[in-house]
Amino acid sequence: MSARVEDLLAAPLGRQVLFAALGVPTFELYGRCGLGNPPGTAMLVSVERGSRAEVRPQAERHNWAEVPATEARETVRGLVSIGNWQALNQVSELELLSWIAGETGSFGFRGEDEWLWGLTAMAADELVPVADLLLSCSAARHWWRPVVRDDQRILAFDSDGAFLGKDLRGAVTDATTRHKADNAARVRSRRGERKRLRDEAKGLRYGAHWWSTPTLSVRSVSAGPFEGIPSIELLDFVDSGSLSGLATVIRFSADPTATIYEVTGPEDWAALVERYPMDSTGTHDGEWRYWGGVSEPWLLPDWNKIADDYAGIHVTIGGYLASSGKAMRVGDSYTMLAGWVPDGTLWLRDISTQNVELGTWNFSRGGFHFYDDDPLAGWTPA
Repeated sequence: MSARVEDLLAAPLGRQVLFAALGVPTFELYGRCGLGNPPGTAMLVSVERGSRAEVRPQAERHNWAEVPATEARETVRGLVSIGNWQALNQVSELELLSWIAGETGSFGFRGEDEWLWGLTAMAADELVPVADLLLSCSAARHWWRPVVRDDQRILAFDSDGAFLGKDLRGAVTDATTRHKADNAARVRSRRGERKRLRDEAKGLRYGAHWWSTPTLSVRSVSAGPFEGIPSIELLDFVDSGSLSGLATVIRFSADPTATIYEVTGPEDWAALVERYPMDSTGTHDGEWRYWGGVSEPWLLPDWNKIADDYAGIHVTIGGYLASSGKAMRVGDSYTMLAGWVPDGTLWLRDISTQNVELGTWNFSRGGFHFYDDDPLAGWTPA
């Protein structure tokens, strides 16, 4: 098994994408494992006039953790044997990216996500052939390419332009300073932590910041070129934020001498955090705790210090899938990658040249969907 396959199988989003490739509803997985409906979901049943309503067998279990590992493996093995995933090598690059964007649509916030992640973690070995085919197909050929310096695409919204100028470095400093102040203000006392544990025992969870990027990210993240679409951010990955209004797509080149840090997998992200640690327990000990299955302390990269050494941080598509939602150990702490665009580069200093407006996308027409009759209906070339 290759290291890339291992990384994909070890990450929540990676396994979620692999399971989606099976073409089987998640409710089928839960039903075969003796589970009922996940929290916050319901099964919709279509009933014709005069027919009897479908009665679903009563659930034997109420949580994915009650499913024996051997049963989870057997169930996933059976779903893999159906073979729908073997059509992966016929999927186009844009279709695959659009499909991944759909899987991130509510990543971590659907009631069933942790069920899916937990069951597939126990049955990860059964998904190896799916991962092997996915990573070898032509549609994934750009998943580990380094940043394309001579052709980056960034969105500049009508209400808030892109950071392409001298103000970017100061904005990074301001965002980092705000984070540190917010983190210090949110640190819980022992009494507060005891209350949290009591609330969690009642099923009440504590939310927090969950993205790994600084607050300026929507204005300072660009992605490389992909054939057939002005920018893959138009696919509306959840990590792009809520896209609305008008957005101008700007193409620019990056200074060829600028130093850019490449994240091709979880080890790269953890190494970055270890080198430039910034406490984030106060701000991020919420969803990360539940997604990663571990508790504090949490760390993020100190963007202000990184900016002294690097102009940008680039997360490859493969690195994004193999890291998102995974709790990564850094010394006695943990970190997590979330809230990023695949193939996205977070710029910490402005090194852009040859800025050219390619056109404008109107998000009132929705994001880009390759299966639409006119997928570029929202696009007006410059």
